[in-house]
Amino acid sequence: MDIEQVITELNQRFSMPLQEFYSRRIIFWYDEDRDFADKLDQIHINDVELLVLTGSNNFEAKKLLTRDKPDTNFLVYCPIMVPKPDDDWLLDVKLYSESFRADIISIWMKELGLSNYSSLRPKVKKYRKFFNAKDRRAKFKRFTTPTTPNTLTLTIMAAVTGAKTAQPSEIIQAVIDGGLDLEQNTAYQALIKYQLEPDFILMVASRTGFQEMNFSLENLVAHILFSAASKFMSERYLEGLDYSVSNSSFCYDFVFEWLREDDESLYQAARGVEDRYQLVNRFLKVPLTDLLETTVFPCVNEIIIEKIVDNISLDLADPDKLEKLVELRQTSAWYDKVSSYYGCINQTAKMLRFKAQHSTGFHTTEPKVIWKEYTEDYYHMDTYYRHYHDSYQACLRNPNMKLDDKIKQLTAKVEGIYINWFLKELSDNWSKMSEDELENYGHILKVEQQRSFFYQNYVESSTNRVFVVISDAMRYEVAAELVEQLQQETRSQVAIHGVQGIFPTVTKFGMAALLPNKEIYPEKTVGGLRVMVDGQSSDASNRKMILKAANPDSCVLKYDDIRDLTRDKRTSLVKGMKVVYIYHDQIDKRSHHDKSAMPAAVDDTLTDLKNITKMIINEFSGTNIYFTSDHGFLYTYSNPNEHTKISHDLDNSYTLEIGNRYAIQAKTGEIDSCFLKPVSMSYTCRDVQGYTAPETIRIKKSGSGMNFVHGGTSLQEMVVPVVEFHHVRSDTKEYLRNQEKYDTKPVELELLDTSRELRNKIFNMNFYQKDAVSANRTAVTYSIYFEDVNKELVSDVQQIIADKSNEDIKERQFRLLFSLRDQAYDSLKPYYLVIKDESGLQAPVRIEFRINIPMSMDGFDF
Repeated sequence: MDIEQVITELNQRFSMPLQEFYSRRIIFWYDEDRDFADKLDQIHINDVELLVLTGSNNFEAKKLLTRDKPDTNFLVYCPIMVPKPDDDWLLDVKLYSESFRADIISIWMKELGLSNYSSLRPKVKKYRKFFNAKDRRAKFKRFTTPTTPNTLTLTIMAAVTGAKTAQPSEIIQAVIDGGLDLEQNTAYQALIKYQLEPDFILMVASRTGFQEMNFSLENLVAHILFSAASKFMSERYLEGLDYSVSNSSFCYDFVFEWLREDDESLYQAARGVEDRYQLVNRFLKVPLTDLLETTVFPCVNEIIIEKIVDNISLDLADPDKLEKLVELRQTSAWYDKVSSYYGCINQTAKMLRFKAQHSTGFHTTEPKVIWKEYTEDYYHMDTYYRHYHDSYQACLRNPNMKLDDKIKQLTAKVEGIYINWFLKELSDNWSKMSEDELENYGHILKVEQQRSFFYQNYVESSTNRVFVVISDAMRYEVAAELVEQLQQETRSQVAIHGVQGIFPTVTKFGMAALLPNKEIYPEKTVGGLRVMVDGQSSDASNRKMILKAANPDSCVLKYDDIRDLTRDKRTSLVKGMKVVYIYHDQIDKRSHHDKSAMPAAVDDTLTDLKNITKMIINEFSGTNIYFTSDHGFLYTYSNPNEHTKISHDLDNSYTLEIGNRYAIQAKTGEIDSCFLKPVSMSYTCRDVQGYTAPETIRIKKSGSGMNFVHGGTSLQEMVVPVVEFHHVRSDTKEYLRNQEKYDTKPVELELLDTSRELRNKIFNMNFYQKDAVSANRTAVTYSIYFEDVNKELVSDVQQIIADKSNEDIKERQFRLLFSLRDQAYDSLKPYYLVIKDESGLQAPVRIEFRINIPMSMDGFDF
């Protein structure tokens, strides 16, 4: 602005009407840089007297303005720094006067809304290089208008670094995000370019406690991570490292926000610090219990897992403690990176508990009692083993090479528990107790039989339309899991029990037994053995005909065929049908030739069967569904040892068929094996004799997999599930009477503590899960945190996975450790504890608190 513009604007200002009760106008013209000091002689304004302040004429000036010429208009030129209020002789005059600036700094301050904050002028002038560009001023204006010199400096830093806000943590994060090489870091180089580097380093030191002669972002990141870790780790474990206990709250908050915003970059940074400072060697010496609260470094999870596996290998692990440990780590940072490894540990804990509960082994003397014990209890061990290998396969697909040897060490232990203890002892007890009844009758007495029970008792006797879903090789433990999921995901009555599968427990015999039949027998053909039902082949192509012979309104569907059909086409297939058989095959088809396929095949089967259920209910208007199988299976991930495999010499004219677990031979022949045990096939009314490999022994066959087998008489093969599913419609009297029973709801979480005042920044809180997870109460993941009235976070975010199924409420309690952010709190204002259901099915619960903590933030002055 030139002197002519200044004169023009001043003339306009003095010519404006005076405010009410004012008799004159005084304008203080501030020009600390003396841009117009040599041009004052050009200023002539009518009826206005010019007064120049020199810094030594304060008394004279005040006398002139207030005593000598109380009615004269004055332009007071101030080419000196504005004094502090206590030292300002003219402060009272200024309060009823006007101000004027004509320099570029004033123009910028007016543009940026800073004109009312004269204390900011020196900072604006100091950073003249930054403000001397329209685009940079535009970036500055995106932030909240600063009111103090410090906040002005922070705002400039935020603008040049690209930070989201003008908070110190955001600025530091923006610089770190630019890379740890200072020469290549554009954000840091921008700080240097605009003379902000010293202020940035001062701010970093004040907030994090990091001070170095030669500033290094690499060292800063390490310092922040160590300081954050020190909040929950004893100082003795961090001895010799550069960190700040006094600034640990800021550093912890910083790491927490970094984790929320960009967990992958934090992960890589933490990994770099681990390698640089050899933290694995350091933390390996830390007792397991002292590592459990630490979440900053990814290697902590790996060390915890290593220590656990070693304890399990040495038989030093307590199952209850293992499960609680996994539960604790589920909500820690980086859990997702090793969740499959923790999954293996969790299933191992269940297996160890089962073994402890049955430490005396299996010694039941009655076959029907063993059967009952298996269907009520023992089958759980098969489930734990399957889930273990589901997690183990995830470990193999996405391996953590630091844990690769450990997970294989754990797998060897699990294989020993399952194969050498559970299968060996249970099958030994079962084989000895059941061999007489199997040899004489071909089945266990007083146990329902698949062939003589299923169609007659479930299908034929029903007065309503019946849907039968047959999933090949869905053994009892898989069906039990299906029941749990159906109970939680549908409005239904669901029950399960086990019937005895027909011998041999293979598909063609089991599928035949599920059809209406009076007589089942094997028939040898050129192509091999086929199973006949009442004189008709029971091959897949004939099953529809056999069903229609018993009930003309019957149809047969294959899930793979109808899955891709439109709704109308599917519906047309079952229209008018009273009996609908739907065949499904995933487990048997995928598991025979790939030992790792079974767990995933079961998972897919459960998904498919639930989809079939929805299809029947929503498209076919069905309410009654029976889920069953043709047979079960024996499965071990480890290849069977040679002593569990036997050779045979059965390939003779009397042999009808040989499988991995059975043989069928004409009675006129003699079997040449001292290992195989006879099983009566008198149900066939044919002159044939069955033989089974006892316990878990496999019969050697060329080109045949040995891990996934069936055909024998083990409980895992013979116990065939029958799941009775009845959909309860919402308009039925049953539903209206028992709505609470059928409606599925998420379990609720409540605060146990009664105090509603916080006096410390780090504190524990206790919660409890109101209901146990059950048929109609589902598990929920809750996020829990504190926020202010504006819903801004003031604490870290903790999680509770409310999945407890214990009836004892003491076993459904949780204890969380919270950390409030390092900021000022107003004890008179409300803050809120928020309990948020991550699924969104429940509205967040907000509980009012007061926070009564003195402000402890370290100040800093640029």
